Amino acid sequence: YISQKTQNTENNFLILSAGKLLKLKSIDLAIKAFKIFNDKIPESEFIIVGDGPESMYLNNLVFSLNLKEKVKFEKWMPRENLLYKMAICDLFIFPSLRDGGGAVVVEAMATGKPVICFDIAGPGFHIKEDYGIKINPKSPEQSIKDMAIAMEKLYYDKALREKMGNAAKERAKKFYLWDKLGDRLKNIYD
Repeated sequence: YISQKTQNTENNFLILSAGKLLKLKSIDLAIKAFKIFNDKIPESEFIIVGDGPESMYLNNLVFSLNLKEKVKFEKWMPRENLLYKMAICDLFIFPSLRDGGGAVVVEAMATGKPVICFDIAGPGFHIKEDYGIKINPKSPEQSIKDMAIAMEKLYYDKALREKMGNAAKERAKKFYLWDKLGDRLKNIYD
């Protein structure tokens, strides 16, 4: 179900995030981190897929940070379209402060992309250092700085980005496909 195109063919570095635009999803922290990153790497772009009550605030934040040409908001889209966007991005960021499951993180892993997330809740459980970078949410300022550093690390180290992406895809295949999950549950019951 995932497009065969798995690389960004543009000359820009593409970061993607997706989810309901709620305060607890902390997209504002990711935007502020992207600002730091984009000041150093201007050939970067951040696409945020989703909608919600924080939409106006986040759009105003993008405008106030002079990022309106670099940060794009896209409304909800069919799952196949989102998976395509995941497949062509360079990395996926999910800065939610409270998310029990974080299924979108697993979908990004399945498309072979490294994930940046907080080391808490569902996403923190899904991501390991082999296929992503977890941020310890000590404070908003430190979280922003650490996210920007993670973006920069993955930008400059394409081999690491590819290695993490491949490991993420393998992890998703082994642990999150329904037939594999069924096999594991059967083994537990046996």
